[in-house]
Amino acid sequence: MLGQVGRAGSNLQKQLGKAGSNLQTQIGRAGSNLQDRLGTAGSDIGDRLGTAGSDIGDRLGDAGTNLQDRVGDAGTNLQNQVGKAGSNLQKQVGKLVGGLLGF
Repeated sequence: MLGQVGRAGSNLQKQLGKAGSNLQTQIGRAGSNLQDRLGTAGSDIGDRLGTAGSDIGDRLGDAGTNLQDRVGDAGTNLQNQVGKAGSNLQKQVGKLVGGLLGF
């Protein structure tokens, strides 16, 4: 009887050892799979952020170029208007002086 209990205990111990080993293997695989998935997800997020950052940079560059063009156009228009106003003023002063001097 004691021999049977001993064998049963030994068998149980072997089965528990195998079950523990199998469980450890499965946990290891699950951890490895999770690590792979997290790595892939992290890489995808990094790629998306890189693309978004590049797009934002392009848009800011375009906006800066457009603003520069508009400021340049406004400056040119202002310069032309000031030039015309100066020319008109010069003509009027010439007429006034000519009228006063009798020309």
